[in-house]
Amino acid sequence: FNRDPVWSLGILSAMDLVLKNYPEKDTAKEIMSAILESVGMDEEELRKDAQIILDWAEGKSKEDVTAAMKGEGDSPLAGIT
Repeated sequence: FNRDPVWSLGILSAMDLVLKNYPEKDTAKEIMSAILESVGMDEEELRKDAQIILDWAEGKSKEDVTAAMKGEGDSPLAGIT
């Protein structure tokens, strides 16, 4: 397993979706942090990695993203194998 920015964005998005309707928002954040910590992951580092993809993707077309997923160009997405 090699963690990369796409994986970081995916896991954080999935966990946000699962916990979004949790009645106590502060507790939901604590749950997310505890889960990540329990598997030895640094939440801040994951968020920084995820933000790389979010920042890059902003304003990109479907074609831009498709090309990057094929490894074309110099985007952070193209460099992921």
